[in-house]
Amino acid sequence: MKRDMVFKPALVVLIASAGLGAAFTAEPHISPAAARVAPARVQRVARPLHTPRIRLGSGTSTNWCGYAADGSNVTDVKGTWTVPGIIPGGCANSYSAAWVGIDGDNSNTVEQCGTEQDSSGQYYAWYEMYPKGSAYVGPVSRGDTITAEVHYEGGGNFRLTMIRNNNYTQPILNIVQKLAQARRTSAEWIMEAPWSGGVLPLAEFGTMSFSGCSSTGSTGGVQPIRMANSSGQTKADVSSFWNGGSFSVSWFQCQ
Repeated sequence: MKRDMVFKPALVVLIASAGLGAAFTAEPHISPAAARVAPARVQRVARPLHTPRIRLGSGTSTNWCGYAADGSNVTDVKGTWTVPGIIPGGCANSYSAAWVGIDGDNSNTVEQCGTEQDSSGQYYAWYEMYPKGSAYVGPVSRGDTITAEVHYEGGGNFRLTMIRNNNYTQPILNIVQKLAQARRTSAEWIMEAPWSGGVLPLAEFGTMSFSGCSSTGSTGGVQPIRMANSSGQTKADVSSFWNGGSFSVSWFQCQ
């Protein structure tokens, strides 16, 4: 994807499939935080988008940090992470999102679910079928262990699931969404600087880890992605991909 590609954010409320109840049909969740997108301009962000990768040379992106595995018929991706705590005072009006998904590394859609961690103190679960908007699922807490999975069921339908594994297993998302134009050409495990009129400042999360990373249908092997600003300075970087599908992501700077 060309780094000068302009995304057009669109905020929509997605309706849950039968059996999920009012948790997914409530009024839109609006962030109380403001995002600094330019030195002289402050923008109110209402659920930022989690967009396809914006490339900045080989192995580098301005909005993604983690690993991607390309393929031609990806049907499943799964991973586990612990919701990181945002360091107070590290970077005001900043955002971060941890997620697993299908597509987005070399396509214009992403089918994904994850958690948001913002400097405002917001911690919540979400899902998104980009270019449709992000849908609020419910609150999470720093230190929660989250396992997320995106599974292709055929006919353009994807099942997105998330569970919280703390002292007991608690399902927090189980929904089927359709995206007919999805190409299913990659699987990802990502820490992201979300988007709202531009790539937002990356919240200072320290170091966080993904584990149990697996995918079905990805044939190209996993490739690391470093996050950098437009000048090439590192914003976040990844460790090696360890046996058992684990790696860590470390924060360097907010923008």
